[in-house]
Amino acid sequence: TTAYRSVIVFGSVRIIEDEEEKRIAVRKLAVKYAPEQTNERHDEMIDRTWERFCMLEMSIAHMTGKVGSALVAKK
Repeated sequence: TTAYRSVIVFGSVRIIEDEEEKRIAVRKLAVKYAPEQTNERHDEMIDRTWERFCMLEMSIAHMTGKVGSALVAKK
């Protein structure tokens, strides 16, 4: 098909191991993706899955993307 969008990102990834840094990062994601929830609900969900949780940070060095001709023609 010619109806596609893609992005390729190059960079480095690190595991966030500092507990406070990890909690701050996951809280930001909770607020972004579940803004209707209360802080208490965010904390409850974070605490319930904390032991299984791994947070990664990617530093982007280069990013490229492309769009198929079918999507370009729609514009």
